[in-house]
Amino acid sequence: MQPSVNFEGIHYYIKLVKALEEYIQEELQDSAFYLALSRLSPNEYIKAIILEFAETERAHADSFQKAYHRLTGLSFTPKALSPIELNDYQSALSLMISDEVKDFKKYGEQYNMAPTPYLQDLFYMVKTMESQHIMRLPFLIAESIDIDSHFDGRANLRLVK
Repeated sequence: MQPSVNFEGIHYYIKLVKALEEYIQEELQDSAFYLALSRLSPNEYIKAIILEFAETERAHADSFQKAYHRLTGLSFTPKALSPIELNDYQSALSLMISDEVKDFKKYGEQYNMAPTPYLQDLFYMVKTMESQHIMRLPFLIAESIDIDSHFDGRANLRLVK
């Protein structure tokens, strides 16, 4: 009697290996983007947060690399990263909000499909960190806005006791 083969399970892992290659590349690119963005940050406090984001994205790539190796026995060699040219700090932050939301959704879907606790934990951890970026990026935008520049002199805000 021939052993049965679970083609659905094999198909999942083939697709996952390809997805992990994409995720490694994307997370490395995001890390490089945040490093470039940190050079435009308006102050050291915001710069430290952005550098933390860069490190988190690098850690995601490392986690995906470990999963890739665990599944294939190989290390994935990423392509050269795309050049990053940033001119506007706030536009770059807005772009990253959109990117982080897409990543959160993508990793959430992977979490729901993951057949093992190892993969579930991996995707849960990464999607949770992406959600933290999503929540913190608007703060970075708000912190960079000079409130006084939004008033034309007619508004006078003061604390009334």
